Amino acid sequence: MSQKTGVILLKVDGFVLEAMPGVKANMGNPERSSVIANNGVVGFFETPKESMVSCTIPHDAKTDFDKNTNWTNVTIVINPDAGPSYQIDGAFLSNSLELTDAGGGVALEFKGPRAKKL
Repeated sequence: MSQKTGVILLKVDGFVLEAMPGVKANMGNPERSSVIANNGVVGFFETPKESMVSCTIPHDAKTDFDKNTNWTNVTIVINPDAGPSYQIDGAFLSNSLELTDAGGGVALEFKGPRAKKL
């Protein structure tokens, strides 16, 4: 049995969907790379990165692939069991929808602006 470390909610088209266990979330923090000079690290550069949430939602009779493929302006709320909650506004579906028989769900990947602490 999978253990969850929190709840991920997808708010889109007036619906709220809860992601199944196995979510992977990146809050969109910048990526840092070292600056090397004089035989040592003297600083770093920051490169902005988008937020990314990879999750699975249940596949059932209400799943409409034509509608789901066009999901943009999605609000994603990340409620971990420990620590503050985060929200990503204006996320968009970045992958092509695929069915998997592992757990009976549809794999989704969303990208968007940096997450805000709630």
